[in-house]
Amino acid sequence: MMTSSTSSDLATVSLSNFADEMTPDFRGQITSTLALGMRSMSIRSGDVLGTGESKNVMLWSQDELKKAQQMLTSSGVFIAEVGSPIGKVKLVDVEDGTKNRFVPFQRYLDEDVRRALDLAGFFGCNRLRGFSFYPPKGSNPDDYFNQAADQVAAIVQLCAARRILYGCEVEANLVGDRAERLMRLREHVGSPWFRLVFDPANITCQNLKEVAAMDFKALRFLLGWFHAKEYKVDPNVTWKGHVDEETLKNFVPLGYGNSGYDQIVYSLARALPTLHTDLNALDIPSFLITLEPHLRRGGQFGGYTGPDGMRVALQALLTVLATHNIETDLIQWEEVKRTPEFRI
Repeated sequence: MMTSSTSSDLATVSLSNFADEMTPDFRGQITSTLALGMRSMSIRSGDVLGTGESKNVMLWSQDELKKAQQMLTSSGVFIAEVGSPIGKVKLVDVEDGTKNRFVPFQRYLDEDVRRALDLAGFFGCNRLRGFSFYPPKGSNPDDYFNQAADQVAAIVQLCAARRILYGCEVEANLVGDRAERLMRLREHVGSPWFRLVFDPANITCQNLKEVAAMDFKALRFLLGWFHAKEYKVDPNVTWKGHVDEETLKNFVPLGYGNSGYDQIVYSLARALPTLHTDLNALDIPSFLITLEPHLRRGGQFGGYTGPDGMRVALQALLTVLATHNIETDLIQWEEVKRTPEFRI
């Protein structure tokens, strides 16, 4: 039975990180997560068996999954979010100059989506990150909105059956690239198991200064969780209406970009009580902020920050949160002796 939250609980967020931005080695991802003082990590890719090959978690074998779970159990670290690539495929089978793949949707549901849900279930995780599909490059996303919305709704129906929250991340080049279409998407899907994942850099990198704060304010009560990433607009770039994700290089620590981060966290602080109430109703105990800094490089399906960069990114996040009296669940010294030694 769930107990009522205290005022302190309502001002606290859980922290996670995409640990593959620190090292491809999965054991190293766990130790790096603990070194940051975090109890949880967001899983996306890694080398579990020490083969020297890092793979997306969607491609892990049963042996890799079992070994990863063994390491997680031994360390006491849990998976807060499966950072799947679901929804990052083309809506229609056309050649548009991109490398995005097309998969017939029923096959996509039966294979990719069910695989992602099985992974979430395996790791005991009820947050699945996903996206809103690619319209053809150069097209008007509104022309493809209904198809994307119907496909997302079908995915969410499968998520709801397993009580897994589908977090649809705002991202350039997709149907859900800005607040207005994401709000319409939420209305179309009409399920409590569909919520939004906000990432300021994914808006700012569209050559948009200070717009992320306005979009965040519009979406704040619809959020499932938050990816902490910042971007600084290059004044010398000529905007061509499409983001080449493999060339993005101006990721910066929080508060150093053009997203209006202080305004975003101000809005978050005031939305947290409502967000906690909505998430608690889905048996999700806390609002999550995941570090995904991309400080050294970023791309379509991941990025790299390094352990030193992740520490810088964490400190920048904590500074901004503290300014607005938002606390975190970082491990405290009293807990260290109660935590098992991670030796495996």
